Amino acid sequence: MGAVAITSQKQPAGTSAEPTPETVKRVDFTRQQEIQCLKDSYETRIRILQEEKRALEEENQKLVIRNQELQKELEAIKKREINTADDGKVSLHDFQFIRKLGEGAFGTVVLTKGKLPGGPEQLYAIKALKKRSIDSSNICEIMAEKEVFMLTSGHPFITTMYCCFQNTEHVFFVMEYMSGGNLKEQLDEVEFFSEKRTKFYAAEIVLAVQFLHQHGILHRDLKLENVLVDSDGHCKIADFGLSKLGLFRHCKTRTKCGTPFCMAPEIVKNLPYGQGVDWWAVGVMIYEMMTGYPPFDYDEEDDMDDDSADDKLEQKIINDEVDFPEDMSLAAVSIVTKLLMKNSHKRLGSTGSVDAVRQHPFFKGINWQALQEKRVQPPEEEKAAKKPEERKHGFSKVLKDDNTTSISNQTLFQGFSFMNYIVK
Repeated sequence: MGAVAITSQKQPAGTSAEPTPETVKRVDFTRQQEIQCLKDSYETRIRILQEEKRALEEENQKLVIRNQELQKELEAIKKREINTADDGKVSLHDFQFIRKLGEGAFGTVVLTKGKLPGGPEQLYAIKALKKRSIDSSNICEIMAEKEVFMLTSGHPFITTMYCCFQNTEHVFFVMEYMSGGNLKEQLDEVEFFSEKRTKFYAAEIVLAVQFLHQHGILHRDLKLENVLVDSDGHCKIADFGLSKLGLFRHCKTRTKCGTPFCMAPEIVKNLPYGQGVDWWAVGVMIYEMMTGYPPFDYDEEDDMDDDSADDKLEQKIINDEVDFPEDMSLAAVSIVTKLLMKNSHKRLGSTGSVDAVRQHPFFKGINWQALQEKRVQPPEEEKAAKKPEERKHGFSKVLKDDNTTSISNQTLFQGFSFMNYIVK
């Protein structure tokens, strides 16, 4: 027999050797890790979507409740059947003119003494708006301001509206009289506030802003001039002429309005904005109280009536960083920095817990419950209010309208008159 040659069979080119059990295990383990990572990613995404869904459901529930409240208010107004210029319950004859407090394009504010039905005789600030300057384009703003006062009635740090009424020439808001003036006037007297005093006012403002936002109210014109001080030293937010209703946490609007040096970057850039613009304004006020001047302002040489001055100011708001004094505390620098974040999504108050502002170290030591109940003593004693000097001339001279033509569209003001019995 011939010898049989035994040759080894070679692997075809391009093929690999049979994988070992260890290799198979490693591949399987790697695949399991990839699958687990994908699973974790999907679960995280599902949790985020579920949280967003819950948040939207909560907001939707608030809107449903608010819609029901508005429906009830509408039915109540219809039942009153107010169809004349004056419903007769309250009129100027119930008040004694003392002096004029202020005047502007909006109308006139006067100090009066009077007695409302079921209430004591006391001082009131009455804001009178000319019907002639009101039309279908701005009546909604006036009605919205009235509704804000109705919704916020009784809050310790928001000015109280006792009633509103009308006659053939004017509509009137009867407000509580704040004898301490506004925070801007007080700041101008002392140049700047101590951190203790700033913290006290800022904390009361924060409670008021939180309340407004919880009720879907965006103020849009928060500034020291619109924060009034009462005789016991506590402050209250006023002037809701630019406020927006129905704007809850995730809602947006984009009307450009407000006081230029207090506007947030998103307003300046005509972007959609939400509650973050009010928190930006709180940051501006804290900075201004502690320094005596706003973080972004016109240049001294600028003519404020010139459009270029507004453009320069807007560029500062968009691009410039805040310049802090060396003696400002770290906590104060921190809260102002976080409130004045250019990116509204990262701004304190705009994201995270609604209590994030109150939990900031700047407010360390604040007893929020005691503050809400006005059991915290103001850091500065307010000056005793002088007894108002009564003037001989009355409302007719102050509210005189040189235009004698009659106002025909009185139906525009139907349903305006209102008596706030909650605070009687």
